[in-house]
Amino acid sequence: MENTTTVLIAGATGYLGRYLCAEYAHRGRHVTALVRNPAWAVGVKRFGSHHLQDHFETLAADAANHSKGH
Repeated sequence: MENTTTVLIAGATGYLGRYLCAEYAHRGRHVTALVRNPAWAVGVKRFGSHHLQDHFETLAADAANHSKGH
């Protein structure tokens, strides 16, 4: 079993985040992309090199999406 470091990138669909995803995947890291909308991650995968195809997953979360007053 290969020992690969995983990096979590918040804002992975943003301008800087997509470059970070591509660079970490190119360096052999597994990338977990924290995104608000998982559909946007498709663009990140296309933007990155072929390395992202095998070393990429998304985690959907929205820190601003919470109930007010609770």
